[in-house]
Amino acid sequence: MKKVLIILAVVCVGLAIAIVCTSIKPSYDITYSIDNELVSIVTKQDDEIVNFKDGKLKLKKGKSLRFEIKANSKGVDMSDFTMSINGKETNIVKNQSYNLFTSNNLDYGYYIIPKVEKDYDVEFSGAAVLENKFVFETDLTDQTAVEKMALAQISFTGAEEDYKDFYEAFSTEGEKSVTYNYKEETMPLSFKLKFEGGAPFYISDSLENIEFVTLKDAEEQEIGFESIEYQESEYLFTIGSVGTDGEYKIMFDFSKLEYKQFQIALPTENLIYTVTSEKTTTTYNETAEIVVEKLNNPNVDYTEMKLFAGEIELTKVSEEGNFVTFEIPENYTPEMTGNFDYYLINVQGLEYTKSLHGLSSLANFPDEEGAYINYKLRNVDTNGNILGVTTTDPFGNFMTFEGDRVALIWNYIYNTSNEGYQMPYDLYNYDIYYNEEKVLNLKEVIGDLSNSFVKEVGDYTIRAIFNEETLVFDSFQLEFSCSGAGDFSFTNFALCEKDVYVGFNFEDARVKKVEYQIYDVEMGNDWTALIAGEKKKVSVKYGQVIVYRVTSTAGQIWLSEMGIQENGAFTRLTGQTQSDATNYYTLFKFEISDLQYTNTKDMILQKGF
Repeated sequence: MKKVLIILAVVCVGLAIAIVCTSIKPSYDITYSIDNELVSIVTKQDDEIVNFKDGKLKLKKGKSLRFEIKANSKGVDMSDFTMSINGKETNIVKNQSYNLFTSNNLDYGYYIIPKVEKDYDVEFSGAAVLENKFVFETDLTDQTAVEKMALAQISFTGAEEDYKDFYEAFSTEGEKSVTYNYKEETMPLSFKLKFEGGAPFYISDSLENIEFVTLKDAEEQEIGFESIEYQESEYLFTIGSVGTDGEYKIMFDFSKLEYKQFQIALPTENLIYTVTSEKTTTTYNETAEIVVEKLNNPNVDYTEMKLFAGEIELTKVSEEGNFVTFEIPENYTPEMTGNFDYYLINVQGLEYTKSLHGLSSLANFPDEEGAYINYKLRNVDTNGNILGVTTTDPFGNFMTFEGDRVALIWNYIYNTSNEGYQMPYDLYNYDIYYNEEKVLNLKEVIGDLSNSFVKEVGDYTIRAIFNEETLVFDSFQLEFSCSGAGDFSFTNFALCEKDVYVGFNFEDARVKKVEYQIYDVEMGNDWTALIAGEKKKVSVKYGQVIVYRVTSTAGQIWLSEMGIQENGAFTRLTGQTQSDATNYYTLFKFEISDLQYTNTKDMILQKGF
């Protein structure tokens, strides 16, 4: 019996030792494997990176272990990626901003073993290189579409050397497809189209309005292109990031393409020829006739006259008397003539028996950006009647023959709503120069005259029209005989002084007094008091500021409470409020506008604004 007890005691002690030894095992073995090199695994314990050696790692009991999963490049498809521990698949916490189509964020996700309590065998698998197949299709049974295909070439890869005739590519070589490997390729998948003549069809660069080509996924759902660009006569379609469905279709429907309408830009009217057309627009598959009428100018030889659309000479169709008909042929686009979206018609081949001279005019206003005078150059007869323009250079500048009578014509811009001229400078006090030589000062020429007149000033004749309604000379002609090229300039303008009425016409128990001042750049400290109901005439210039200061002892008066009736004489500026120990001040500021008028304008401060 004692022997049995001894044996049992030994067994119990052994079991106890075994249990104790098991419970105090200091670490566990972690092994992991991955089926390819498309992803990297980073393991961390207590935010410190721990490294596996030969796929094995020993970790202390009770510690957490974090696995961070990262794609090694863009184009890694993780849709079938799994992580299993001891044969059981885990739920990876996925990074919602992971995008396999870019390299901006390659962090796929992570998984945490919260407490290491046993040996773990971790396996990663399923990462793959994304490959998408794009199949190109079109309908070759629609004859209208086939006719349009004859104008097209396509590069299925986007490479210049891969261009093929569109119709032949689909009719002789069967299905067209491109397989795209997103890991190996460095650019988004794209294909190119180009058409004879550049752009004979309406093809919008708006992704929402492309109808003749569509991109569909495996379930026939239409998805959009990333971008469409037109450069150097080519359309570049960029597919971009479509998804991971494997196969996509690119469908062409040329029947939806419409020929583009192109503008016909005719030369400006002149005294040498007249160019007309029954059409203002034409299309790639149409012809358009252009008629040139020779005006039999005595200084012009029309024998070799030709007509061009941009850089392309047009064919003469017929000639009858002074009328010559030319034709813009079908199958031509403006791009083929050197312009993008319009036919620029121009006459060439004329011989001149007299010298042609270019003339120009310019108004040099002090504010540089002003446009206060309408001015132009025209040919006139001896009575000042306007004949037109002899001709222009390629840039539209006035040209005329030596000895022709020419007039510099100008007038002021009248604002009918506000009854004044939109002109901050004196209407008369400025100079006119020709080739840097002074011709006249308008104020000196007008003098005390108050009726329309014609005067000789040196080699020039000036005609001035007096406006009986506004009581202002506002239209002029300076006539002369052209003897060479030259430039006219309006210069030495001076700001005009004009009158306005200042004052205020309200009563308010809060108001202690109303004052005003006029300043150019900065407000000063000198104020002039006003009396309610009385107005005062003051002289002002364009750009000056009239500011009213309303003083109150019974609380602030707000900027929205007062203003001036709009009449074009001013522009309201942002005011301001101030206060001191006893008073509240409200400043209402108004900048003098460029309007010039005959009757004095009111700038009376009122309530109710």
